[in-house]
Amino acid sequence: LELNKSVLNLELNNCPFGDDGVEALSKSLSINTAVTTLNLTGTGMGDKGLEALAEPLKTTKSITKLGIRFNKIGDQGLTALARAIKINPKFDELTFNYNHIGDEGAIEIVDSLQFTNFSAINLEHNKI
Repeated sequence: LELNKSVLNLELNNCPFGDDGVEALSKSLSINTAVTTLNLTGTGMGDKGLEALAEPLKTTKSITKLGIRFNKIGDQGLTALARAIKINPKFDELTFNYNHIGDEGAIEIVDSLQFTNFSAINLEHNKI
């Protein structure tokens, strides 16, 4: 993945690698410049995994769509992503339905919207 320039859509749905797997993936994404869509639905990721993923998302120029549905993301992880978006406002579509996001995380992510041109954000079925 680090050297691959042809994979544009990375769909890792229902691959139960959890936070540790997302941390390993994050290292590769910090180098990859081709992936535009990243879908990590049902991977078992929690806040620790999203915090790790937020680091390369601060600098990536390619990823614009991020799907993290049916995971264990809470306010802490979403706040880390919101900070990344404020630094690198490339995202136009975020999907976070069926997680554990509360009011605090929702407020942080909505606040980050002012820094980008979002076309869609989905926070359905959380603790908001």
